[in-house]
Amino acid sequence: MIVDKNFKGLIDVGYRYEYQGDIVSNESIVFQLDKSIFISGFIKAGDGIKAGDGIKAGCGIKAGDGIEAGCGIEAGWGIKAGWGIEAGDGIEAGCGIEAGWGIKAGDGIEAGCGIEAGWGIKAGDGIKAGLFIKCKSELNFNYRLFAGTATFKKEVTTEEQLVEAKKINGVVVTGVVRLLKDKKLMFRVTKNNGEVLELDTFDPNQDFVKVEKYEVEV
Repeated sequence: MIVDKNFKGLIDVGYRYEYQGDIVSNESIVFQLDKSIFISGFIKAGDGIKAGDGIKAGCGIKAGDGIEAGCGIEAGWGIKAGWGIEAGDGIEAGCGIEAGWGIKAGDGIEAGCGIEAGWGIKAGDGIKAGLFIKCKSELNFNYRLFAGTATFKKEVTTEEQLVEAKKINGVVVTGVVRLLKDKKLMFRVTKNNGEVLELDTFDPNQDFVKVEKYEVEV
């Protein structure tokens, strides 16, 4: 779906474009506009979402693939992408931010709830989350990070305050830091004679009674 200045229902209010309602497509959504856009409802795409300028939604933003904007990305509710989320400026969500791959912002990243990425998180400024901040690779930010700052709960548990990554580059002001270790796949095999072996590799053509997979930290 292409959204340009001739898109039905789109209003030019001078400093940005506005659309009342939801913009939904089973495919990708591409905003071909010369300034930012505000959608009062949801933005939802079966594939990716891309804009040369900023994107702001009164409700949530969801894409089956990645979300990319030349300027900022903002949602009154959550932001979720099956792949990565990238913004030239900041990323902000009233609730959570979740990406199957990485999250990258030219400025800060802020979420009312948690922030989670399947790979790394990078912010040009600081990061703030009402709950946890988690990624599977490096967590990089230039200024300060605050996790577990939720004001909508009487208590925030240790798990809800986690700042989790393999490596953290920046100053964590609030939050419980947990550094992830690399994991190695192992096999527990039981031979015909009852002998049990712990192996990091095995020949599947051999006759074993039982094979169990598990991971160990290295």
